[in-house]
Amino acid sequence: MKILIVDDEPEIVGLLKNRLNATERFACLESMNGEEALQKIEEEIPDLIICDLKMPKMDGHDLIAHLKRNPK
Repeated sequence: MKILIVDDEPEIVGLLKNRLNATERFACLESMNGEEALQKIEEEIPDLIICDLKMPKMDGHDLIAHLKRNPK
C-alpha cells in the first residue's frame, strides 16, 4: 500500500514514516507542500494521503479541494 505523507515539518514526516515502514506493509512517499504532493500524486497514485492542513505554497485545504474536483 502506498501512503503519501504531506507535511512541511520533517520531524512529523520522519515519525510517521518510521512507524509505517516498521510494518513493512506500506511504501511511504513524502511531500513538503500541496503543490509538490500534486506532482507525486500524478506520478504514483497513492492508496492513502496523510496531509497537514497548514503548509506553504498550497495548504491541505486547497490540496483536498483540488483532489475532490479531479477524482482521477
